[in-house]
Amino acid sequence: MRATPIALALALSLPALASPYRWRAEFTKESDAALRETYETLCSDARLDAAVGVAVRDAHFRRDGLDVHLVEGTIWLERPIDGYPTTAWFEGTGTATFAPEDRRARVQLASSYGRETIESDAIDSALFFTLDGRDLAEQLGIERAHGPALASTERYALAKAALRQLGTETLAAFLDRDGRAAGTTDVLLPLKSIRDAGSEDAFALYTLDPTALEEVRLRVAGAKQMSDFTQYRALFGTISAGDARSMASKPAGRVEQYSTRLTVGSSPDSAVESTTIHFTPVEGVRALRLALTPRLHVRRVFDSAGRTLPFVQWEWLRSGRSPNGTNLDLNADENLTVAFPEPLPAGEPFWVAVESDGTLFEPVGLTFWLAEEDRWHPRLDDPKPSRFELELKVPRSMIGVGAGRLVDHRVEDGKNVYLFRTTKPAKRSTFYLGDFLSETQKADDTEVEVYVDKMDTAARGNLGFAAKEVANMIRVYDRLYLPLGVDHIRVAATPTLHGRGFEGLILLSRYGGFSGDQAAADLFRAHEVAHQWWGNMVDTLNWPSDRWLSESFAEYSAMEYLRIRDNEPKEIAIRTYRQWVQPTLSGADEAYRTLQGDKRKDNASELFPLIEGGQIVYTKGPLVLHGLRYLFVVAQGSDAGFWEMLRTFLRDNRDRQVTTADFKACASKALGQDLGWFFDQWIYRAEIPNVSWSWKVHPIPDGFGLDVEATETTDTGFVLVCPVTAHLSKGRVAARPILIQGGKGTFKVGLPERPKKVTLDEGYECLARFDER
Repeated sequence: MRATPIALALALSLPALASPYRWRAEFTKESDAALRETYETLCSDARLDAAVGVAVRDAHFRRDGLDVHLVEGTIWLERPIDGYPTTAWFEGTGTATFAPEDRRARVQLASSYGRETIESDAIDSALFFTLDGRDLAEQLGIERAHGPALASTERYALAKAALRQLGTETLAAFLDRDGRAAGTTDVLLPLKSIRDAGSEDAFALYTLDPTALEEVRLRVAGAKQMSDFTQYRALFGTISAGDARSMASKPAGRVEQYSTRLTVGSSPDSAVESTTIHFTPVEGVRALRLALTPRLHVRRVFDSAGRTLPFVQWEWLRSGRSPNGTNLDLNADENLTVAFPEPLPAGEPFWVAVESDGTLFEPVGLTFWLAEEDRWHPRLDDPKPSRFELELKVPRSMIGVGAGRLVDHRVEDGKNVYLFRTTKPAKRSTFYLGDFLSETQKADDTEVEVYVDKMDTAARGNLGFAAKEVANMIRVYDRLYLPLGVDHIRVAATPTLHGRGFEGLILLSRYGGFSGDQAAADLFRAHEVAHQWWGNMVDTLNWPSDRWLSESFAEYSAMEYLRIRDNEPKEIAIRTYRQWVQPTLSGADEAYRTLQGDKRKDNASELFPLIEGGQIVYTKGPLVLHGLRYLFVVAQGSDAGFWEMLRTFLRDNRDRQVTTADFKACASKALGQDLGWFFDQWIYRAEIPNVSWSWKVHPIPDGFGLDVEATETTDTGFVLVCPVTAHLSKGRVAARPILIQGGKGTFKVGLPERPKKVTLDEGYECLARFDER
């Protein structure tokens, strides 16, 4: 989109923002001048006619979850851009209420703010940015009675400066204002409670974004609890995100394929990349906002119509430290915004190509690792999976390993040339390259190739062991679940601290996956291999709310692999306790202050429910699956139905994206009862019950009677099914579940002899803290 002469002249005459916080990011020289000027116009504090105000009294501005009550004051309207009204400034007295409908959004808010809703918080000003097609006075339905002039623009300028922290988010929305971005709303609010508890210049930013997957967000900038930044205290952090009730998200289009051609030289800054995005746009697309690392300097963007397209991109700020030494995230906008001269034809296949070069890697030993694992190529925010194709040209001394199937490998002009292509849609793709040593193993119908850096002595020493282990894991999972059905699996040792799984490619941290047969390394390796089933064979739909369906299931599969491999029940019980139970039940309390200033101290595992998708997917999540497995044992006499249920879930949903609701339906059907109660308390709630219990033995005619009593002391109202185990002579045991419902549970059972001891939940099948009286 080209700026009109009026908007252009206005942009060229803009003064510097009157703010103590200078936004240091700048556009690249290849960025389009007109788009830069439109962005500057949107962020300018020079468009407000401070002499002409509109009086307002008892008016409400309402959007999803937000109600801004303008009790009394004045509104100043910014002059339209290209005839389109966007922004207004309010000063006076008012209140703001934020009560999101989305359950997860309320939980997030409760953790950071201290309550699930913000009720009538006092404000003395507000900045409104709306793409409604009407100015704020029209939206509020107020008569344009003259108000006083704006005495000082200092607070207004600071609010406009804060909007720069969103990067080109507002620009992309403005370009799409007549299409999918219509209705976009940003409201910047100086909430009194947050300012009193944090910084005097703290802002809360409400966003209703129909182009985003999470349409309603509340972000906070400048509060001391959010960051310790001194120079960049206005950086925003999300404290609540959820779905809107009034609209569904409108991604720019359905991406069919990403085709990337990447050439790499002998240095990390030698990447030359060209990516073509094949997609079918929705109606009204005038701009694309593509995720892309600013390490790649975009040189040109063009499309299937043969047009060179205007774009804007921030320069990569190589220094991550301020002058006083504070570590800063200066590359705040890791996106590329591309504009079209007119809306794209909806429903018609289209492609856009991006050419770039730059520093895509960091060198470690003889390998190059991607500094930006998910932004190494331009990517559209499409919740559905796509296909990926990567042609990788690297020096002859290097080996490239990528996701998908290796379609071709040849030597051309002294370079190794690889062509990788996924065989089914996926959300992400990646690759690794380096001077590798490798070893090959066979696992059923799958060939396993493991690669390590030649200079990595520790990884080289464990190469053979790791290759055999990965092959054995695939054989076990083939039988535990479904045959993988993949010809080749490539495994690469990485210098990162984490691992990841893709179609045909597993990345294993050299610090865990190749460090021998220690307990943590064993579990880590088996977890990443399990993602070939839980994450690739079946993918999740919503992030992060369905994340546990991938991570918790992979973690549980890993422990089951060790149980099968070692056949050491006592050792598995110890590992279960150390890896899952202890971090969940006995994790250190976290002391913190909410944005309201309240001091709180909570167990880290109980801050968020599993549906929130945080780190507890690796600890609490597998314990929840363990409890579900026990329900099958109680109801059906064994866990065979549990494993058959998982196989059915994989079989029925292969190559599909699934939700927590899908799994709940599958589990309920397999067990023959509605498991809504189980999911409500373990997936959607965060509490962990405390249970006090006791047992006693007394003689009966044929042996001994065992009486067990249990009482929940935390008043969660949870239904608990816990195994009670009586240990008899010669290693024999007698086990029976106790049902704790309504806070209490009892049972009586006869035994042939006096038990040596009685335990409650010794196998960790019930998630609770138990205290024996």
